[in-house]
Amino acid sequence: MPDRVLLYPLIAVGASMEHVGFIGTTWVRFESLVHYLLDFVESVSAWNPVGVVFVNGHGGNVDALNMVVKEWNYSRTRPRVYHYYVYNRRVVNYITSYFPSFGHADAVETSLIAAISRDLVRWDRIIDVDVRGDINVFRTMEVSGTGIVGSLRRDLVKPEVGSEILKFIINDLLKQVRDVYGIEIGSEGSNA
Repeated sequence: MPDRVLLYPLIAVGASMEHVGFIGTTWVRFESLVHYLLDFVESVSAWNPVGVVFVNGHGGNVDALNMVVKEWNYSRTRPRVYHYYVYNRRVVNYITSYFPSFGHADAVETSLIAAISRDLVRWDRIIDVDVRGDINVFRTMEVSGTGIVGSLRRDLVKPEVGSEILKFIINDLLKQVRDVYGIEIGSEGSNA
């Protein structure tokens, strides 16, 4: 395994305390997530992979993942842990070339879901919303009773743009893995 980077399925429940108040929200404490992820990396380190990549699409997990990356990488040399946040600066810059703003459960994220499958979007429940607020300071419920932060209208949801953004994210991830680990995972665009 010394020439491999491990990529596992998603972790279903993460640090989502900002969404407390919405029915169905489940979450774990930051400390629990950090310990879980460190245990995970320690367990796979026995196989001596060159790296472990955490692909993260939830802002609530960012701080915990950054702590894991620093704690592991500063105290050990293998495997090198990398946190790829799908809404990193490069991706957000790309998103804002199509959309004037980017928030939470807004037209951007709905377009991404629709690009994966239009059937996943509840088109009949899309309402006209334009809400601003900082869900890093306030719980989402305090900012928006719907959970939508940003702009959402049916005419703003564009599956074809969501598809372009997903391709950009995949190519950006492949480039970051190549830059961090020196490993090619297919050619850019071929896995999109």
